[in-house]
Amino acid sequence: MVRHVLIAVVFVILNIDFSRGCQPRINSAAVAVITTTPTPTTAPTTTPTTTTTVAPCVLNTDQVVLFVQKDTVFVNNDYGMTAATSTCAECDTGSDLYYKPTTTAIPHSTAPLEGIGSITAADCPNLCICDSNDECYSAATANVVVTFWPYCSTTGCRVYVVLTGLDDTDGLVSTTTSKMYIPADQIDETFEYKAIPDASYLEAKTVGCTGCVTTTCAGRVA
Repeated sequence: MVRHVLIAVVFVILNIDFSRGCQPRINSAAVAVITTTPTPTTAPTTTPTTTTTVAPCVLNTDQVVLFVQKDTVFVNNDYGMTAATSTCAECDTGSDLYYKPTTTAIPHSTAPLEGIGSITAADCPNLCICDSNDECYSAATANVVVTFWPYCSTTGCRVYVVLTGLDDTDGLVSTTTSKMYIPADQIDETFEYKAIPDASYLEAKTVGCTGCVTTTCAGRVA
């Protein structure tokens, strides 16, 4: 309800007739009325917010997963370059790629070629591989070549890093400690690769060519 405020200003002009015993006589009266109407107020409006739910990335028990940073490219370096069976694209810096595990625990360069692919440090100067404990490793020299071997054992399904290089210094070194993985430790007395799993193989969770990344796709269900 709008209330009106009435402001009355009454101007009274009094003439005093001294012949009538100083009784005042009102000759005229002027009344001015000013009416003001307050500005109506508008109730504030609110914009409803919406929440977007990201579907989780579901990992099947018979698949091996590797988080691959954007702009990271694999090549076929004698061990094969298999395509991912599926991709989870709900990621900020890359993608979770899912692979079929190899049929053998020993990395090999003969048919069937089952490796995920290889990366040479010379083509990936900021190469960084992180394990499931978020400890990361970079290339000790530009001569190191890393090959990713997906395999499932009784301890689980993981991606193992196979190393090749010109000498024993062409390996991977921790970015926080002095720990290293070198090619010579992966070779047995018959000059063949040791069977996976073995402590000489780094278990990779993520890989990138533009620095270390320990995060994976949001909402991954392992």
